Amino acid sequence: MSPIRLNFSSAAPHIFHSTLSLLKQLPNTVFPNGHTVVPVVIPPLTLFHHARRDADAPSSPEWVAFDSDMSYGIMGGHRNVWMWTYQTARPVRALYFDGESGNLQGLGQFDVQMLLLYGNVTGPSGMDDLKLEYERATGLCDWLAAAGLRGSGSGYEGVVRMNAGFEMIWCDFSSDSLKLVSRINVTAPLLPEDEGAGDGDGGSEATSASLQARDEVSGGGLLAQRTCATPLPSSLGVTTTSATTTRPRSTPNLPDMPPDWKDELRRAGVGETRARLSGCGVLTFYSRKFANQSFNRALEERQRLNLTDDGLWSGPGDGTNRTEALTQLRRRRRFHHLEHASQEEARLMKKDIEMSLKMLMHDESRCSGADWSLIASDIVRRTSGLLGDLESFLASAPKDWSDERSVREWLHGVRGRSHMFMVNFLQYPETEDLSVWSTRSSLFNKTYSLCRSRYTALLDEGTVLLMPEEAEQQWAVEETFGTICLVQLHVGFGIERTWREVFGGSYSKLSGSLPMLRERSWSWSRQLSELTAWLGWEDSNIRCKDVCAANERCYIPMWPITRPEESANSPRSTPFQ
Repeated sequence: MSPIRLNFSSAAPHIFHSTLSLLKQLPNTVFPNGHTVVPVVIPPLTLFHHARRDADAPSSPEWVAFDSDMSYGIMGGHRNVWMWTYQTARPVRALYFDGESGNLQGLGQFDVQMLLLYGNVTGPSGMDDLKLEYERATGLCDWLAAAGLRGSGSGYEGVVRMNAGFEMIWCDFSSDSLKLVSRINVTAPLLPEDEGAGDGDGGSEATSASLQARDEVSGGGLLAQRTCATPLPSSLGVTTTSATTTRPRSTPNLPDMPPDWKDELRRAGVGETRARLSGCGVLTFYSRKFANQSFNRALEERQRLNLTDDGLWSGPGDGTNRTEALTQLRRRRRFHHLEHASQEEARLMKKDIEMSLKMLMHDESRCSGADWSLIASDIVRRTSGLLGDLESFLASAPKDWSDERSVREWLHGVRGRSHMFMVNFLQYPETEDLSVWSTRSSLFNKTYSLCRSRYTALLDEGTVLLMPEEAEQQWAVEETFGTICLVQLHVGFGIERTWREVFGGSYSKLSGSLPMLRERSWSWSRQLSELTAWLGWEDSNIRCKDVCAANERCYIPMWPITRPEESANSPRSTPFQ
């Protein structure tokens, strides 16, 4: 059986993983440069929080956070801090940008927003980061209003983004969709002044120093000083340069940031459940219609990842071993930017978004109702463990291939793990003819067809006419799961044939089959490792090496939870209260 060759230039796994990752913290941290825009609905009675350094009502637009910890974490160390808490009075529509779309560090996180506003990824020059943030917020809200997609208390009333937590740019605070429920002064009291200290805030410096010392002793600082994992390689592309920081570590009038803004960490992996995705309106720059962007991305990856013009992997390049090369392939989406998107492509995306949002505002009957993110999550949940288990067990082959009993037990375990994937699609044949286990047999074709269409079988019957955005999601699901099926069945049929060849009634055949068995096991392992690299589910592999304590969570530092002098190159365990 010839090995399966995978097209690493295909957009299918990128669309699939983007949809899978929507509103989830970890995958959007590992792959920070978002390409996707999705309408969301925030249900009634959802709380939003806005902290500020005065008692004045926020102007429009302004940021609100889903968690009070986030608002207080940014402003809580200042003097005279007020917390405004709001609640949604009705279902609120908003536009969500994936990736680290609110992270003020790094490059590429704002690409989609800038393309929609300016037709390029750089935007206006001569602005500091804070001013540019307000420029973006105002521009996005004005665009929604000008396109007829937003009114006072109607339409799409804000923009949902992610950094260390999830936030929303609220466009109009006069909207009756958002009601104020409390406004209180949450300024943390200073400790009593030291005896002999000066007037006013003169004692704040000593207070700040003592608070900092207390945090360091108790382990209550914003970041734990120890790292729970081997630092991620620089190939991950994590920036260590602080483009914007929240503020200095400590000054007389600016005490340390409170150590207990970590609510998002308590819900690690769950995702932001207070915003509900519309499966009908997932629009992405990974779409095949953006040919210029796709071509330039493929061109860059051919050289960097050693791919052919057809996207096939040519193996490790010079000076790179196979393991390192596969790691680079798995992480390739970390390097995706949108600087090659043309102005025409930016206009096309903007037009598509406007058309889709208008349709969803007035008539959702054209939507299938499918939850594409949930479908993608189910595929990953059902297949990633089986794939990893089979790959690991193949790697545990006996070192002594002359030990026939060990080899038999190992191959029996390999077959059992392969069977767990095929069990939903394969009806074992009654014939003992080995040719039935060929990948050219009718049994293989029937099994593959059933597997590929498992999640979209009813759509293939033509009973539902999908919107273009949903049709692209269907394609990405079928291409991604279809590729999993193709490789897993290719390996699985090879395992079944080998089992029958080696143990088909004559145990004595084993000794003469050892060279063939060794070679096939290596081939199966190579195919599975390349499939894993093609899928690019790298966020599933990143975790703290050590088991975190009961009051710790493993996370990758990002703005604004990092400080400029601390590395953002590795996952860390951080205490929370």
